[in-house]
Amino acid sequence: MKKSRYTWFWLFLPVLLCACGKQPSQTVELNISHARKRALALFELKADQGAVLLDSLRPDKNGVCRFRVPCDSLRIYLLASSGNEHFLCLTPMPHQDLRISANYDSLVSSATVQPIPATDSLCPSLILLAYQQQIAQAERTIRFYTDIWMENRYQSTQVDSLHEACTRAIDSVMDTLRQEARRLCRQNTANLIPVVVINKAIGNRRVLDLSEPETLAFLLDCTKQMQRHNPQNPHVKRLMFQLARIDSYRKQEEIRLLEQTGEEPQIP
Repeated sequence: MKKSRYTWFWLFLPVLLCACGKQPSQTVELNISHARKRALALFELKADQGAVLLDSLRPDKNGVCRFRVPCDSLRIYLLASSGNEHFLCLTPMPHQDLRISANYDSLVSSATVQPIPATDSLCPSLILLAYQQQIAQAERTIRFYTDIWMENRYQSTQVDSLHEACTRAIDSVMDTLRQEARRLCRQNTANLIPVVVINKAIGNRRVLDLSEPETLAFLLDCTKQMQRHNPQNPHVKRLMFQLARIDSYRKQEEIRLLEQTGEEPQIP
């Protein structure tokens, strides 16, 4: 009997479909209390597009829902719940499943993260959650001192002292955040934690001030270390591009100012 020329194609079709359709992935399991049929929004933070909506997640009657994400590279995900101003930011390591428990109405403050299986190695999502919770606490503290100033500035008999005390308290909170941000950036160059930390702000005030030459030089050094670990990661590439552009602009401005004063430029 004459064989069809397509015989081999049909024999190998299941293998081809399996190879093309089954991409490596990992699971994030959510245990959300007090969801009351409300959904969570899942975003991926992309280097070139910002936050892109991936899915709407609705916990079941037990508060459980799951989603799967590719594990081929380092990525950043955001979870949002209705009425909350903060996103829960996740940076899963490839092939590391996560279990997250949280209250729907206080997603960041109440969250706990557990890698599956449990491991002694670093879990970036757990480290990043601790910093997000520190940021949220700092915002509450700053809001407290800001309210004290706003409510008493026209009534206090010692306005200058009140302003100085509130300013000093707020600066202390920001200094603590800044020290922690630098520590996280220095110790986590093998993952994407620095990408999130560098872009963190409270109100319109960045935790790490990129206009400070010393801070900028520190972050450039950290990003170069990140490039050694993940040279092709789009988040790392974009971060280096942004910091290098800021550094280039700073140097050009310093040269311009020195030339105006007639001094000899001496910029490293």
